[in-house]
Amino acid sequence: MLEARRIYREEQHSLPQRKAAPSVQPRRWLGPKARLLSVLAGCFILGLLVIAQYCSMVTLSYQISQAKKDLQALEEEYRELEQVAMGLSSLSRVESVARNELGMQEPSSSQLRVIIASGGSGSGLRE
Repeated sequence: MLEARRIYREEQHSLPQRKAAPSVQPRRWLGPKARLLSVLAGCFILGLLVIAQYCSMVTLSYQISQAKKDLQALEEEYRELEQVAMGLSSLSRVESVARNELGMQEPSSSQLRVIIASGGSGSGLRE
């Protein structure tokens, strides 16, 4: 019997040893301090994003109000220029400039000629 045990042990030692399966280590979770720090860091980053969005909104609001003021000023200037253009192109102003600045006057009756157009062929004009 001793001999059988010895042979059995020798066989056990001579057989290739099986490698033990790698042990699966349980996942280490963060400790309470690390969790708290992670949550605080996340809140800080979210706070920064909210502040950045708010600053962007305030800047755009300011730009919109400036654009509205500029638009009102341009509309007022446009109205003034329209009035000036209407005044400059009125018939009484044109006549005044023609008489006073250019020295023009009404034509005399001898300077007028009446031209009648005929409906037939030919030159079509008669005096």
